[in-house]
Amino acid sequence: MRSNAEYTDALNLAASGLNDCQIARAIGVPRSTVRDWRKDPRVGRRLGRQHACSACGHPRHDYRALSRPNYAYLLAMYLGDGSIDRLPRTWRLRITLDLAWPGVINECKNSVGAILPSNRILVYQPDPSSRCNTSADIRDLFTSTCDLLGIEWRQMNARNISVARRESVSYLDEFVGPKR
Repeated sequence: MRSNAEYTDALNLAASGLNDCQIARAIGVPRSTVRDWRKDPRVGRRLGRQHACSACGHPRHDYRALSRPNYAYLLAMYLGDGSIDRLPRTWRLRITLDLAWPGVINECKNSVGAILPSNRILVYQPDPSSRCNTSADIRDLFTSTCDLLGIEWRQMNARNISVARRESVSYLDEFVGPKR
């Protein structure tokens, strides 16, 4: 975490007309950090807080203010189907859910929104024409069934089977069932 002095120095140098690269070299921080400081005024407000969390720079966290039902639900989802990933500049909560259960997905999104209201919530939907399984037996069973049904498929790589022709995708969707 950068200091308030570095942040203030960067903004002063920017006001004097230096570009991000020149500022970064002058104060010894990455150029992307200087860019973020100039573009996102929330960063400066976080840095200026006296009682900030040492881990994230936000105001001290008041865990008692969290919605207990939403927090409990989100914790259960994380423990059952989630992970926390370290990215270069932040952390990401990832929860893997089955698209066949849209109610569960919506409830999870609502809980995340209640606990982390300023964060983006993304729902990733895999390409339905690409089926992936690490088990050779399952892939063989799938491709044999496709052959019996007249569904055209091809092996994309060691782990992926692709069904891409419109008629085959339509028939496979009809055979497997509707998407929800």
